[in-house]
Amino acid sequence: MKFSNSLKKEVRKFSEENFPEIHSLGKKRVTLLIKRINSKRNSLLTAALTFFILLCSGLVTGPSFLQYRIISNDKASLIIDQRISNIATIFSITMVVVGWLITNISSKEAISLQLMFKKTYFYPIFYYIIGLVGSLMIFSFLREVHWLNFGNILITATVLIVIALGFITTLFAKLAKVVDHNFLYDALEVEVMTELYNKSKNIIISRKSANIYKQTCESLLLTDGIGFNTNLTKHQSIKLHTETKSSPNNEDILDSIPDWKYQIADINLEKMRKKLASLNIQHGSYYIPVAIGCPIATSHSLFFLYNSPTIPQEKSSQIVASFKLAKYKPQKSSEASYQQYLNDRFLKDTKDGKIENVKSALEIYSKIFQFENKLYSQC
Repeated sequence: MKFSNSLKKEVRKFSEENFPEIHSLGKKRVTLLIKRINSKRNSLLTAALTFFILLCSGLVTGPSFLQYRIISNDKASLIIDQRISNIATIFSITMVVVGWLITNISSKEAISLQLMFKKTYFYPIFYYIIGLVGSLMIFSFLREVHWLNFGNILITATVLIVIALGFITTLFAKLAKVVDHNFLYDALEVEVMTELYNKSKNIIISRKSANIYKQTCESLLLTDGIGFNTNLTKHQSIKLHTETKSSPNNEDILDSIPDWKYQIADINLEKMRKKLASLNIQHGSYYIPVAIGCPIATSHSLFFLYNSPTIPQEKSSQIVASFKLAKYKPQKSSEASYQQYLNDRFLKDTKDGKIENVKSALEIYSKIFQFENKLYSQC
């Protein structure tokens, strides 16, 4: 049996080979960045970025090839007002169309609107245009200052307006699909599966690392028998550390209430194997089942219980050094999820007799079942 120097890397490799659909979500950095910006809060960054680009173009005073010099400052400052009017008019028409489409979608529930805004990239486009209009208004107010190159600002603004027109065209094209009957469940399927994949990452790491650790310990003649009523008075414990003045005996340790402070970040199985092999392991020695992400108690962190009266302290510390710890991060309580919305929606559509919606929901449930069956059969 081959022992890895990093249990975490071994599990990661297993996950990438057997569950590529999970890891494909974050491989493309550009796609990941767009997903991060595509939210109500993060999309505000597009407005700030637009202002920053225009400001930098107006402050350019370096080499001549960095300066446009196509139009004078006086004329440019006047044309900027026209550009404000142009983009404001286009934006107003866009908002009217968006409002009309919202009134005509089949479902007006909050999560349906949320899906619509997410799939059409409404928030980043909205704040981008707002940022562009607001920035041009600020520079129009500063037209009398001499430290800004309004010719550069005007040309940069024109390019950004052309880009805004492209965004608006994309928005209209995507909004046209919103009124389609299948939009809600098509969008919901993507979000439900993405949510499932993200939740499955920790499950794979926990289950697979626990299985590998179990195989490693059992190959070293250790037994997972700590949960049984066993007389441990003659056993020597190997634990992380003790922060209390009086060290409790093994039976007290098992009954103590843990105070989580650390969690296992990684285990060097090869190093652990070498150190354990140097000990005289006897029948009736136990290991404590652990996994990557497993919480570790502050005061009493047991790893092994040996059927031996004494074990040299230096060997005990060398074995524990195989475990890499990190600060414990409790899992956040799950908020309202797309999965829960799908369940509620399915019950409602079933009650209302909406056959097409029920069929769409069942297709999503089928994909969920297939993935979970694969997950728990391979981990």
